[in-house]
This record gives sequence, C-alpha cells and structure tokens, in this order.
Amino acid sequence: MMTFLNKKVTLVLIFTSVISGLLLVEPCMAPITVPEQPRLGPEIVSVVIDNNPLVIPPGYYTDPYTGETYQISTGRTDPRGNVTITIKNRPFTPYTDENGNYINTYYTIWWEDPFS
Repeated sequence: MMTFLNKKVTLVLIFTSVISGLLLVEPCMAPITVPEQPRLGPEIVSVVIDNNPLVIPPGYYTDPYTGETYQISTGRTDPRGNVTITIKNRPFTPYTDENGNYINTYYTIWWEDPFS
C-alpha cells in the first residue's frame, strides 16, 4: 500500500533540498580579488594614419569615326598608406625564467582589410 505525503511535509522537503543545494554551490564559486594597486596596461600615446590613396581616373574611349567619347571604365579610389601606433610601456625588464623561457612584452594588433 502506498502512502502519500501531505502538503506540509512535501514543502518542507522541497525547502530543505533547495537550501542544501545552495549550501553546496557556494563553495564552488571562486572569489574575485583585485589588488590594492592594480598595474595599468600599456598606454597608446598616438595613432598617425598616413592615408595616401591611389586614385584611378575613369577610362574613356573616343570613336575615331564619329568623334564621340564613351566611358569604358569607372574611376575609383583605393585606400593605402601607413598606420603608426606609438605605445608607452610600463617599465619592464625582460628576463629568462627558471625553465629557460625568455619573458618579454609582446603586443598583438589586429587589422581588418576592408576588401577581404
């Protein structure tokens, strides 16, 4: 014969399960610590864009018999040039660690070509 639990006992069991679950989850979360004096990252001092565009004029053809001029290609302007980025670093002295790895400061810069 099956016995059914009344509402009060069911609610107490659910409440106990939820509280137990919360107590088990809390130790699994890592604390976030912030140093008292956080070190700043590199500072970008200046960015100079030397835009020297390539200007291609439209192409025209003149019919030698009628003298009429026809446009055979459209002109365009292609961007090109140099980008100079000046970075001011924090003081850092490169060194070799105990495993023989050379430790230095490196930067990765991503550049997206608008035509690719």
